[in-house]
Amino acid sequence: MSGREVAAHRTDGTPCTVLLGLTDDQHRAVLRIGPTETFTVSLDVSGISDLVTAVLSGHIMYVPVRHAVHGDRLLGVHPLPSAEEVSEDADCGPWQLYLELPGDQVHEVVLDPLAATQLVRYLDQVRRLIDAAE
Repeated sequence: MSGREVAAHRTDGTPCTVLLGLTDDQHRAVLRIGPTETFTVSLDVSGISDLVTAVLSGHIMYVPVRHAVHGDRLLGVHPLPSAEEVSEDADCGPWQLYLELPGDQVHEVVLDPLAATQLVRYLDQVRRLIDAAE
């Protein structure tokens, strides 16, 4: 999958990347929060809006997503406390995204304030592309 990359880290501090793109038909966003396709989900325009709203509002939310193998799932979106002052360039504080799959498979990523802001901006771009394709 090609798309936009956002630097993140796992809860243990290990660096990782969140990848955001479009499905081939350009009707859904594709979000990969893990190192493999196992942790890849797609979101419709409503899910994109929910994810953006959660991050910008600072509220805990569970966003409906679709997994290619496991069907409809919920992406956990949680604000994290920040010991540091949030940069003027950031629209929000730090965030945690997580996805639970059957068999006790869980993947969590943490986005610092600038990475979360970058993800929100990319999500807005993807939403506009989907709207233009319909």
